[in-house]
Amino acid sequence: MKLQSYLVLAVMIAAGAFGNIAVTQAGNADPNIVVTLRGAGELMADPPIAGALCYQADLVNTHTDHVIGSGIDCLENITEVGDGLSLDRTTFFHFPQGDLVASGVTTVAPVTGGSPGFTHVVGDIPAPGTNSIVAGTKRFSGATGSVRLSGAVDLTGFPSLTVFNCIFVINLD
Repeated sequence: MKLQSYLVLAVMIAAGAFGNIAVTQAGNADPNIVVTLRGAGELMADPPIAGALCYQADLVNTHTDHVIGSGIDCLENITEVGDGLSLDRTTFFHFPQGDLVASGVTTVAPVTGGSPGFTHVVGDIPAPGTNSIVAGTKRFSGATGSVRLSGAVDLTGFPSLTVFNCIFVINLD
């Protein structure tokens, strides 16, 4: 991602442009957070990353199935690889206790069964000690750790519409 895009991200985070994570009873952020980005996201007319294809959808607590915030998934450098795609992904997680921004490489592959229209999506497996968290606010200010993605997207309406059913595993250091 270009330096200009990171500067835009930093300004937007500082301005509170994003606004929701599981918290333990003691009030501390859980170091292992599992959430689902779910629902239909329309292509954003004014994306947080210039030139990226960005979509906003609900952020759902996987344990309670309640909407706890929102997420924005931004896609760049989309290239065909065999029957699938490879792309750079930046995801904004908006939790009640603060925001996280993470980046990684994602592959998209055709589904061999299941729901028509959906494709498999898998994020890269972070190497031990790799930090894929780009920024954070409030409880997540200065956070480091890894973020992994596994799920499915319906690209029938792509690029104007993407339907998400993606699980993110966030492991904070």
